[in-house]
Amino acid sequence: MVSLIIDLYSGAWTQRKGGAFVSLYYYLYYTDRYFDDNSKIRPFDHGGDFYSNNLGLYLEYGLSDNLNFVLNQPLILSRWSDVNSYAKNFGFGDGEVGLRVRLFQRSFVTSFQFNFIYPFLYDSNKEPRLGYGITGIEGKLLFGGNIFLGRTKSVFGVEIGYRKYNGDVFDQIRYILAYSIYVTKVLQFYLQIDGVNSVRSGLFSSSLNPLLSKGMVELKVAPAIVYEVSYYVYLHSGFYVDIYGRNLSQGKGFFISLWFQF
Repeated sequence: MVSLIIDLYSGAWTQRKGGAFVSLYYYLYYTDRYFDDNSKIRPFDHGGDFYSNNLGLYLEYGLSDNLNFVLNQPLILSRWSDVNSYAKNFGFGDGEVGLRVRLFQRSFVTSFQFNFIYPFLYDSNKEPRLGYGITGIEGKLLFGGNIFLGRTKSVFGVEIGYRKYNGDVFDQIRYILAYSIYVTKVLQFYLQIDGVNSVRSGLFSSSLNPLLSKGMVELKVAPAIVYEVSYYVYLHSGFYVDIYGRNLSQGKGFFISLWFQF
């Protein structure tokens, strides 16, 4: 879900030295169904449903023009309920810190980013779990550029990465395709497609958080708008839905974020 706050004002681009990009975001996730082994959508047993409220901070800071520090830290309230059980959990989820280095920039931009995933801010034994409860690392390539359709400017971004956790959680291939086009001078239409594919099955399981799986496939679509509130302040809002998956909940929700550039 963190990928929902990735945007085309950062992405493959890097912030200038001393400059920063900040996103304050909120998203709601809800599900009462799941994708089975054959990608068929089925209801949870015993009338189960799950929701997760996520409030967080995403930051990029320019250590130099070509090297950025990156931070993402969510605060999560999750709840599981069925006829036999009820559980609620609140706290900081898995955080990420990383470095992004810009490798090439002319008509298009290419960057590489390394992330460290840390689970240190929550009790990993309390359900619904707020994360996998173990550390991980991720490396990813990012591409981006501008496209002009006549006089209309649009921007695209592509990311592909490999994430590895230390322990029983499956390795993941993660990808993002994003496109934004200006409708007016201050309004953009934004579309993001992102997915996760497990490379192998793991032994990890969480009985009350259907977002955490032993091994799965997920494909999510998120249309949105981006509105320029004032100079270097933007409002980003939309909805998302899981359109394909395997061994994972089939969820949907909405999101809203404020973007600031300094």
